[in-house]
Amino acid sequence: MLKKAFENSLLSLGAYDNDKLVGVIRIVGDGASVVLIQDILVFPEYQRRGIGTQLLREVMDRYSSVYQMELMTDNTPKTVSFYQSVGFVKADDMGCCAFMRM
Repeated sequence: MLKKAFENSLLSLGAYDNDKLVGVIRIVGDGASVVLIQDILVFPEYQRRGIGTQLLREVMDRYSSVYQMELMTDNTPKTVSFYQSVGFVKADDMGCCAFMRM
């Protein structure tokens, strides 16, 4: 399933330490009205080095004209702080709510 998910993504980018993959970001959506940051993962030993921020900023730059950029993530102080530091706002702070079905 994961292989097919990556193949069908709008964009996926990796961050490398020499030839070792240390982070990845994966985007789905139409690329015009909405993009969804589906995955952003950085190995724990590489976190707090700006890798996640760099991956996220690359996506934000590439899709700067897209109307809506969304993501769903863990509701921990560390994660919330990270996304707020790059300009994201919690949906409920915008008068919105999110729904999902798994």
